[in-house]
Amino acid sequence: MSESSLNHHITTHEHQSRLQRGTVLAVASIAQFMVVLDATIINVALPQMRAALHISASGQQWVINAYALTLAGFLMLGGRAADVFGRRRVFIVGLATLPFSASSAGSPRPARS
Repeated sequence: MSESSLNHHITTHEHQSRLQRGTVLAVASIAQFMVVLDATIINVALPQMRAALHISASGQQWVINAYALTLAGFLMLGGRAADVFGRRRVFIVGLATLPFSASSAGSPRPARS
């Protein structure tokens, strides 16, 4: 193998490595944005929840705490699932199911009579 072809191979490998790292960074950033967006939605909805459910300020804090505890529990569950099934597979499944679960949770419910 000549020196120029070896340098070309190394340069191509470095480019692919940088591209892959950039892709991983972009996907991880999007996932983090989704988590922050979800927490923001909870905080924006608190005034409407307080009015509709007649909860106190301490009750609102419990809503935030319950969300944080649930998130922490699912993060631990997701970490263990990633150990068992593979990190990439669990990450992709999580990203694919989040929009469907969020939209079903936010869909209007039929009025009770």
